[in-house]
Amino acid sequence: IESPRITSEILISHILSIPKTKLYLKLDDFISKDEFEKFWSLVVARSNNIPIQYLTQEVSFLDLKLFIKEGVFIPRPETEILAQKAISILKNMSINEDRVDYPDFAEKAARMVASKELKMGILICNTAIGMPVFLQIIPLRV
Repeated sequence: IESPRITSEILISHILSIPKTKLYLKLDDFISKDEFEKFWSLVVARSNNIPIQYLTQEVSFLDLKLFIKEGVFIPRPETEILAQKAISILKNMSINEDRVDYPDFAEKAARMVASKELKMGILICNTAIGMPVFLQIIPLRV
């Protein structure tokens, strides 16, 4: 396990429901048998390479603490960097508030972005197939 001390601190602070920073103030305190058993079961699970975020059911993303459970993708650090960059770009742009959620207009909007008639377009799709389909129809030049 990478960083076993930090991992242990995260797990025990999760069991005790206290911030990790306050854990150091309680170094002389004892934990109950029940708390120890919960902690040990998490240590065993972590030693089987279960991500710590699944064990604590919590992940931080963009200064938010999010509840997650096994089966939910854990955001990678690169995803957070990408999201921060996108937010920074969007904050510094004048944005047309018009929204279109008609599938037949999405192709037209993508063509307008590709031809540089529009500076930017955002495609939000419920399925992972949306973007590859549009990239086949309208090759984008980066």
